[in-house]
Amino acid sequence: MIAPGMEADFHEVIGWRIARDVYLYYAEQCIDMLSAGYMVPQGRVRPWGTAHAVLCAKVKINGPFSAINADDSYGRSAFSSLYPAQGDWKSP
Repeated sequence: MIAPGMEADFHEVIGWRIARDVYLYYAEQCIDMLSAGYMVPQGRVRPWGTAHAVLCAKVKINGPFSAINADDSYGRSAFSSLYPAQGDWKSP
């Protein structure tokens, strides 16, 4: 999940390294992407947290996935355990 307009910059700095080993898709976390019946409170300028990020990404999710928070990474071994060994992965 990335901020609107940041895909190219993120991919140039970080994404290209990850994309060598996993299928990588980007989704923008826009503040106004909310469930039906909800509105952005007046004065709110920032998007919500991880649950909101997953809601924004739901159009790109069609199976098991992981959400990695940039501000509290759990280390390589935690994320390696989420992704099966090469050859076990079924292409989307």
